[in-house]
Amino acid sequence: MTHIVLKDVVFSRRLYSVAGQEQPTQINRYRRILDQISLEIADGQRVGILGPNGAGKTTLLRLIAGIFVPDEGTIERNSDVSALLDSGYGMVDSLTARENCISRLIVAGIPKNEIPAVIDWIENLTEIGEYFDQPMRTFSSGMFARTIFALATARPHDVIVIDEGFGLADEYFRRKAQRVLERLYNDASILIFASHNTELLKETCQRGIVLRDGKIAFDGFINDAIKFNHS
Repeated sequence: MTHIVLKDVVFSRRLYSVAGQEQPTQINRYRRILDQISLEIADGQRVGILGPNGAGKTTLLRLIAGIFVPDEGTIERNSDVSALLDSGYGMVDSLTARENCISRLIVAGIPKNEIPAVIDWIENLTEIGEYFDQPMRTFSSGMFARTIFALATARPHDVIVIDEGFGLADEYFRRKAQRVLERLYNDASILIFASHNTELLKETCQRGIVLRDGKIAFDGFINDAIKFNHS
């Protein structure tokens, strides 16, 4: 059974001095973004992550996805995770979209004989034409987002982690993306979705977790979580 377990997770960011400000007495200063987070997400759950800006929602998703490593505590995940978070994470801008996608699929453990078909699917979904074989440093933000989205959704995953801030700017591709996401939602064992859109959270999730000041302030039914978040 798919599950994710976080136990006493702590994550901090280093603070840098601003030019013109008096230097602090200590050389290194840190801000604790997440503080002693413990939670378990079980097979079949659709979980909405709520909270004000700066509460740690995106950081929590990155930790769950394995993009960040906690300073303290442990994270247990027994299945693969597809993360729609950062429009450029893990891509080498000097490589083409095709080269980046092949590299990421190899790292993900996709059998070599299956990679050509996956690449064809990604290329067809992105609809960026000859740019698919151009260095990604030449891409617009929209082309970048299309490529990342297609790569992340090219195959079923047990765990889907999505940040509402993930950029899919143009309406045409957003409609295409929604159809792909619906398939992904149905196939996934666990969905974790951070958003300020309460109607979308109600439609997508059953459980809601509210973060405040880096801590879990509420964990329960999504409707109750939304009310708590507005209180």
